[in-house]
Order: sequence, then structure tokens, then C-alpha cells
Amino acid sequence: MYKNMKRNLLFYALFILLSLSMKATNDSIRIAFISDPHIQDVIGHPELLRTMDAQVQSTRLFNENIFAFRAALDDVVQRGIKLVVLGGDITDDGQIMNQTAAALILQEYEEKHGLSFFMTPGNHDPASPNGKHLPRKVYLNSDGSTRTVVSDSSGYRPGDEVVPSLFSVGHAEQMDCYRRYGYFPRKDYKYWSAPFCDVPYGQYTFAGALSVSDKEHRQFEYAGGCRAYDASYVVEPVEGLWLISIDSGVYLPDGNTGKYKNSGVGYNNTLLHKPYLVPWVKKVYDDALRLGKQVIAFSHFPVLDFNNGASEILARSWGQDKFDIERVPTNKVSLAMHKAGVRLHFGGHMHVNNRSSMTIDGETMLNVQIPSLATCIPAYHVLTINCSDGRYDIATIVIDEVPRFDTFFETYRKEYEYTKSQGKSPIWSIEALQSKTYGEFCDWQFRDLVRTRFAVRDLPKVLREEMLPKSGYELMRRIGKNRKTDNAFMTWNGLDLLVDFYRFHYSGNLALRYITQERLSQYKQLFDAIERSKEDCEFMRQMRDFATAFCLFADYFASNEV
Repeated sequence: MYKNMKRNLLFYALFILLSLSMKATNDSIRIAFISDPHIQDVIGHPELLRTMDAQVQSTRLFNENIFAFRAALDDVVQRGIKLVVLGGDITDDGQIMNQTAAALILQEYEEKHGLSFFMTPGNHDPASPNGKHLPRKVYLNSDGSTRTVVSDSSGYRPGDEVVPSLFSVGHAEQMDCYRRYGYFPRKDYKYWSAPFCDVPYGQYTFAGALSVSDKEHRQFEYAGGCRAYDASYVVEPVEGLWLISIDSGVYLPDGNTGKYKNSGVGYNNTLLHKPYLVPWVKKVYDDALRLGKQVIAFSHFPVLDFNNGASEILARSWGQDKFDIERVPTNKVSLAMHKAGVRLHFGGHMHVNNRSSMTIDGETMLNVQIPSLATCIPAYHVLTINCSDGRYDIATIVIDEVPRFDTFFETYRKEYEYTKSQGKSPIWSIEALQSKTYGEFCDWQFRDLVRTRFAVRDLPKVLREEMLPKSGYELMRRIGKNRKTDNAFMTWNGLDLLVDFYRFHYSGNLALRYITQERLSQYKQLFDAIERSKEDCEFMRQMRDFATAFCLFADYFASNEV
């Protein structure tokens, strides 16, 4: 199984050895890539604290993220990095209060530490192109009880609290709020341009670019007459380097309701509804090649499969509506971006630490997924470009130490006790509140997320019933037909196996921080037994697909002898 799965592990050599065919004037340039912090302003509004119950059922934390974002920026400052790309979803849902808090943090680090930020919109900021009132949500009181909150009084029902600043703003307001961070020209930029307001390089001046970059020039029409803003741009922050931010989000009308669907599908809607965008990207790359500029592309959404080649297996075995299959870019999308000239692209959205590539006629496009600061193993990337030979390296920086990450632990304890006092069983693990680091706390949240959400909603029924409850020992006995099994297999069960499956999916080989060599060896023995088995039943068919997907996620099996 493992030898047959040694697929394209050249990624790890690739991102070191692949050359960008441009020039730069400095010896090297470093850029930090941070994505999906999903900030909620619990510092300015501690009364708007989400419950632990909600946090463990979400693919992101809510309350601790603002502390993690600051810790990541502090780490960037310590490393002497000045350029920071933000890959979208900087706020929880683009709410006024959260967006204001995020903008103040960026302003602080720009003024105090000289950081330059470059943003791209995510599907949570904005949540809708023209803004929207979000559904009522549950917030935590200081005594552990809860209350419901809405942003619009028209949606009020008895017992609700109305907080207007929870309104989720649209594209125009977002671009204005973050206008200093790439969306509009600045005097200190060497160059800036955007779709619909093209600025020729040799004729670029700040005043000239500013005169054509007004939001009204940034609108386009799609979906039968709908008008929306495009926040794409290309900028030269330092001599020789172009950063191209691609606003690939498409918000389609939701029937005749006057509302819009979220843009979470990503690039699969882009080619049809933003037909101008890929030609503009190609023009940027053609100009860069002619002018001798290095180009780094980024957007919120991936341009290549982020499931390590497991998407087809998971779609067949788990269903088309599972594992974000609809968000996997089609081959048509990837080919279009490759043809446009994209060679190195950073994406967010999926909260995964992943690299994938496409090579055509000797030209490789590498997609690098930026992990989230708000779940699993929190981390960000640092890109170092060696401008003398065009090579680059990508380092992944884990954010373990986060000051004040335990600020709300006492309130969570009260939530736990209050839930019990109401005759209910809390669904989250109280042991999370013993965490000594932010990384440890994130891992507890992630384990509870797998148990309370992924295992319940995504896992095929036969695996829920026959894999999850069994110990490793019982699984080996069942699959190996009572073959002699080491008692060490008793130390884990099917749920542990599933948690590690998702750890590898979300964190790549960072997952090895939590998975021992002994455990990996036992998994390998289990998967070997599955491969040898001739039994043909639904359970074994599902286990074979599970084992194959696990090994695709866990590059470790393909690149190491276990």
C-alpha cells in the first residue's frame, strides 16, 4: 500500500528548489503569510463571549483568536519580517465591532513595528457582498448561563439582546476599513494596479493610481445584473517584488430572496462569474516577466486539490457533500491559473497545512495552504526568496505560546457547572482547561470537534458503529481474523484513529507532534492487515478507503520507514 502511495512527495523539495524566473535587487526578501484568524473582539466586548459548547462544534475557535493573532504578529516582529500577507477571514464574520478591532491591531503593528500588511477578502469578511444581519447566536454570561443575541431588532424575539455592532458589513465597507493594506494605492508603493483601473507600470504615480482606484471603478456585473466589488490588486511593496491578491470570491443570489449565498465554494464559481479575472492575472504575469519582477500570488481560496489526492476516494466513500469536496478546485480551474502564469500561490480558507503542485511542460504551479491560527495546530508560513538565484524556502511556524490564552477559563468552568446544574452533560472536555499552552488548548478543541461533529456528521455509518467503539486490539483481531495481536494495541481506539486521521489532514506532518512512533507503527500494521484481507463487506470496503485516505494525508508513511 505504502510503496504505491509515494505520490508527488517532491513538494517538499519543490518549494525549496523551484525557481521563480524573475529578478530582484535585494539579497533576500521574507514574507509572513497568516490566514483565517477569525478575530472576535472579546477584549473590547468581553460580554460577547461564545460558549465552549459552540467552540468545540466549530472548525475554529472564537474567543482566543485575538490573542493568537497578536502572538503571531509578535513572532513576526521578533523575526525581523516586515511584509505580512493576510489570507482572508481576518474576522469572525465581518461584524462592525470585530472589523474595527482588527483594523486597530493592524494600525498598531504598522505604526510601532513598521509592518506592511496586504489583505485579500475571505468568505467570512465579507459574509455577504452588501452586508447582512447574521442569525441569532448564543453568548456566555459571567455566571455560566447563556443568552441569545441578534444585530437587528426586526429579528428580535422575547429574551434576545440586540447589539447593532454585530451587523456584518459588505465589500465596500471592508475595503474602506482596510484601505491602507493593499486595496488602494499608497505613496510608499513602487507600483499598484487592479482590474478595471489598469495603471501602466512606466506611467505609475500615486495620484494617478488613486484617481482611477475609487470603489466605483472596481465594480463588475454578474449573475443576471447583480453588481459587486472586486478587491483584486497587484502591488510592488519593495523593488522587484509583486504581490498579486486575487479576489476569487463569488456571492450568488439566493433565489429571489434578495440575499446572497456565501462565497465559500471558491474558484469553482470564478471562471463563470468573473470571466475578466484570469485574463487580468495573465496580464499581470506577462507584465512582470517583461519587467523582471518576481510575482507571488495569494487569495483566500486554493487553486489546487487540498486533500492530498484523497478527494476522489472520499467523495466515493463518504459522499460528495463531505470533506469539503465541493470546494476542491476543478481541473479546469487549476489549468486556467497555470496557463495564466501562476507559479507560486498561497491560499487559506481550508485551515489546512498543505502543499500541492501541477506540472505542465516542465512548468510547475505550487499551491501552499496556510494553516489557521484558530484550530488544530495553530501556525503560519514564512516565505524567504533568495533574490540572487530566484530560489525560495517556506518555513512553517507553530504558535504554541500565546499570552492570555487562558483568560476565560474560569468562565468556561462556570459554563460547565451551569450545564450540569441544568441536568445536561457538557459535550466538551473539562481537561482542556488544564492546558499549559495555547497549542495544547487548540488540540483539546480539535479532539472534541472530531468527536462531536466530524464523527457524527461525516463518518459513514458503518465506521461509526464498527470502527469508533473498538480498541486497536479489537480492530486488529476483527480484521486480522484473530491473528495474534500485541496488547499495546489496547492503548487506542477507533476514535483516536479518526482524530489522527483529521490531524494529518489539517496539519500535515505537524501532526507528528501528537502521534508517537509506536502509534504510527501500530497503524501501519493495521493498514497492512486491511490490505491483506480478502473479506468483501461494507465495513471492509470502507476501512480500505479510510486506510488509503489516511496514508495519503500522512505523507510520513510514504516518506519514512515506520
